[in-house]
Amino acid sequence: MIQNLRILIVSCLSLSAFAQAKVVDKIVAIVNDQPITLSDVDKFRRKLQSGGLVDDALLQAHRSTSPAQRTKPRWLNELVDERLIDSEVKRKNMEVTIERVEQEIRSIAGNNNISANNCNRHLLQKA
Repeated sequence: MIQNLRILIVSCLSLSAFAQAKVVDKIVAIVNDQPITLSDVDKFRRKLQSGGLVDDALLQAHRSTSPAQRTKPRWLNELVDERLIDSEVKRKNMEVTIERVEQEIRSIAGNNNISANNCNRHLLQKA
């Protein structure tokens, strides 16, 4: 009888531990068979806010929106855009990513004390 009571108590404690489990992350989208989680969206948001390596078109879209418009769905859409661009680069077997090109343009612009937009204009004129 006491053995059965112990088993019942252990079972109840185990079930209560499982009942209090929390969702740690959640898949919010799938791009080309690759899941995008809430934590991915949050990392992307932080990367954009810190000026991390992303496509300048995405960065300009981010800067042109007011803080009130910067919602999770907006961040998710921008992350999906970036993932689509990345997958297209990989599909075409391109060796240099857009982010790397943009990083170099910003670096060149910084070294010459001009804006990235002016640097882009100068590069387009030379092409």
